[in-house]
Amino acid sequence: MNKNPYIHPVHQVNDGIMSSYKKVKIDLVNPTPDMFNPQDIAKGLANTCRFGGQTEGFYSVAQHSILVMMLAPKKLQLAALLHDASEAYLGDIIKPVKNLIGDKYAQLEAKFEKAIFEQFKADCKLLDDLKPYDKQALQLEYEYLHEDGIGFEMMFKGLVFRERDREAYPVENPYQILWGQRTAYEQYLTFLLNSLNGSV
Repeated sequence: MNKNPYIHPVHQVNDGIMSSYKKVKIDLVNPTPDMFNPQDIAKGLANTCRFGGQTEGFYSVAQHSILVMMLAPKKLQLAALLHDASEAYLGDIIKPVKNLIGDKYAQLEAKFEKAIFEQFKADCKLLDDLKPYDKQALQLEYEYLHEDGIGFEMMFKGLVFRERDREAYPVENPYQILWGQRTAYEQYLTFLLNSLNGSV
């Protein structure tokens, strides 16, 4: 018997409900803005690996989101941090699989995007403006992870080596380019909270 009313029974899997890190019940079919908070999004994205996990080291969606934010102009930075926020709950499904699944996943993803953007008072329409920076990030990541490209490494060296940023956004190892889950969580959450407060 489940004694905590905030945690969904783990074997009750047919009702489209899941429990989040902060013990929020997430309705996967009908998500609403009040279900979403920065900590759950940061935790989910920090624990989710890009490229289906097929990388030499762990590379999180949280770190990817920060890279897109760094590439984008200031007016798009909150949208950049939130553009993959649905994956904190739905997982990072690689594009070839999304194409095989078809419209059903896209519809589910769109519901989450709408609810999350509404919760944080961000404009979903900015996602179209963000696509060039997302593609640029993808190229930098792919070159670094698969072709020994240095553009990605230079972006994150520039972030963690500045003394001001190192104090504001502490990392476990400032020389480590691919962040572990803890660093990715702390970095992403800090950037998101700062962006929501207008200080990024």
